Amino acid sequence: MLVFSDFECPACKGFHQSVLPEISSTTKSRLNIVYLSYPLSYHKSALPAARVAECLHKQGNLTKWADLIFDKQDSLGVKSWSSFAQEAGFADTTGITECANNPRSIAKVEAAKKLVERFGVLGTPTIIINGWLFPNVPSASQIDSAVAKSESSK
Repeated sequence: MLVFSDFECPACKGFHQSVLPEISSTTKSRLNIVYLSYPLSYHKSALPAARVAECLHKQGNLTKWADLIFDKQDSLGVKSWSSFAQEAGFADTTGITECANNPRSIAKVEAAKKLVERFGVLGTPTIIINGWLFPNVPSASQIDSAVAKSESSK
C-alpha cells in the first residue's frame, strides 16, 4: 500500500491516527505500507518535516516520528525539529535543524513527485493498493476488502 502523505495535512493525520490502527491484524500482516512524502506547497512545515524524516530514516524506524508529528501537528513551525526528534526517541539529533532547512532536493521526495504525476495524484492523503487508486480516503474495511480482492485475483 502506497500512502502519499503530507505531515501538515489534517486529512493525512486523520488517516494515520484513525484508519491505519483500524486495519485488521490479518490484513496488516499481509500488507507492506510505504509512506511517500508529498509535501504540499501551501503547507510551510511539510517540506522541512519530510526532510527531517529522510535524515532520521538512517537511524531507524520512523513510525514514532510520524506518530509524534501527526499528534503534535499544531506545534509544527513552533517547536524545533531537534526537540521533535528527541521526543520521538532518536538519539542523534545533531544537524536536524540544518537538515530541515537545507535547500538541496531530497531524492525520495523527488521520486514521490514523479509517482504523483504518473498516477495522477491530486492531493493528500492518496492511497494506492496494488494499483488501485482510492480517490477518497478509504476506510479500514475498504482497505481490508481491497487487499482480500487483490489476493484472490492472483
